[in-house]
This record gives sequence, C-alpha cells and structure tokens, in this order.
Amino acid sequence: TDIGVPVPFVLDTILMLAAYKVLISGDPNWRSVIMIVVMLFVGRQVGSGILYLMSRYLGNGFLNWINHRFPSVGNRLDAFKVRLSHWAKLMVVTGRLTPGLLQITSVASGTIRMRYQYFALGIALASLIYDGILVLLAFIAAHNPKAEDVNFSIWLLITIVVMVCVLRQL
Repeated sequence: TDIGVPVPFVLDTILMLAAYKVLISGDPNWRSVIMIVVMLFVGRQVGSGILYLMSRYLGNGFLNWINHRFPSVGNRLDAFKVRLSHWAKLMVVTGRLTPGLLQITSVASGTIRMRYQYFALGIALASLIYDGILVLLAFIAAHNPKAEDVNFSIWLLITIVVMVCVLRQL
C-alpha cells in the first residue's frame, strides 16, 4: 500500500479477524496478532522508506527548479522546512492517518528532505495507532452485548472492516 499498490480490505481484515478470533476464544496466545502487526510495521517502514528515498533523490531537482523560477516560493519553502523540524513527527503521523494522504506524506517528506529519523518515527507512531485502532475495533466486536449471536458479530465485523477501509482509501 505504501508504494502505491493498494489492496483494499485484505490487510485490515486479516488483522481484525485474527484479533477477533483471539479475543472471542479467550486464547491467551496473541502470537499470530503480534506477528501480523510486526509484518505490517516492517512493510510500512520499507514501503514508505522506498517512496521517501525516491522522492528525496528526485525532489531535489524539482526544488531547484522552483527556487530558480519562483524565488519567493523557494524562500517560503525553506522557512517552512525550518519550522517543520519541530513538528515533523506529528505531521507525518497526522498525514499517515488522514484518508488519502498515505503516499503524499512520504513524497512530501522526501521532497522537502525531512530528516529520515523523524520520518521513520512518524511512520512507526502512525502504524501503532492505526493497528491499535483495528485491534480495539475487534475487541468491541468480540465483547458487544450480542457477541453470542454469530450472525450479528459477523455482520458487525464486515461493517467495521468496510468502514475502516473506505475511510483509509478516501
């Protein structure tokens, strides 16, 4: 997803269903859920890192072109980069969690040459927040008042997955 090939419903659904299965069965073995979260975390770091590095390499020419053609815009962009250093991690987290800005955040961070450590930390925080929300939604589905009704729980899970995926892809 991070390098521009979105596969809607698959990753979110796998994580939610794995967490739901562990929660509904009362099994204390969370190994499968932890493995999925780790794989998603590594995939996000690698995918967004590739996009960041490509943008950093190719974005330098674009920024030079802007500085030569529109010096005032270039000066404002340089001032923005200085101010951004204080809020870089939070801006990456916000951009990653905002629907439709997943890849744009990586491209913009690379283009303005944000420090990679800030970028990687922002990706990590956004990953933990997003995966935590999915596990929380699985917890809600597993512990709802009608949890014993299999039909209700399945439709609740399907609805949650669809809503999360639609919001994520906007």
